Amino acid sequence: MRLLSPIYFFVTLVIFWICWAVFLLLWGYQGSFLEVNSWHFPLGDTIMPHLTNLGDGVLLTSICALVLIKRDNSLFLTLVAGMILLTLLVAFFKQIVFTGWDRPPYIFPEEGAFHAVFLKRRIHNAFPSGHSAASTGALSFLATYSLFRTKWLISVGIASLAALLCYTRVYIGIHFVGDILAGSILGFLVAMFSLQAIYPFMAGYVKQLDAARKKWFHVVAYTLVSLLMVGSIVNLINTFYT
Repeated sequence: MRLLSPIYFFVTLVIFWICWAVFLLLWGYQGSFLEVNSWHFPLGDTIMPHLTNLGDGVLLTSICALVLIKRDNSLFLTLVAGMILLTLLVAFFKQIVFTGWDRPPYIFPEEGAFHAVFLKRRIHNAFPSGHSAASTGALSFLATYSLFRTKWLISVGIASLAALLCYTRVYIGIHFVGDILAGSILGFLVAMFSLQAIYPFMAGYVKQLDAARKKWFHVVAYTLVSLLMVGSIVNLINTFYT
């Protein structure tokens, strides 16, 4: 199966990237956060923390993996490899390159300085946003697959979901606009690199599997991904809801 470029997904993301970049240019790094973060409403305060947890890298990757396992073994393996690479890159940037980039609660410590709706206080390692990178990265693989059998509207919807999950990080007051912009771009670029560089290798590997091995491959893959999903849900509950 020949992979197609997720053009509608990409164009939709670019629109969101341009909007976020405009906010950065107009209000600056901290000012753009205060401006966007000020757009809040009661229903948003209820659903945004849960949406932001959906953007957790392990959980969202597990969901996308379950969709892709049987439909495209090669794309599933590429997703796994790409997300591991993305995780390492995000950790490298956060822990080594941009160690001095702090989060809004540290920059604005005064009570009521911004609208905060987060369940656990975090103050350091802001750049780039790991949630934004994971959301955009994982959904990029799903959008690539969606072009094979669905209308362009699905890709636009998936891109909008990725942007929404990024936006929740600003809404709840845990990331700056620049953090989510950088994370989203990084996630997309790693996904596209993986599709170009890793997918052909994975396709060659899957092609060598006979029917019996593919059956066992599916059993093992479904089991591991399901366990990973359950583990991520339990971790999120213990971390944010208890």
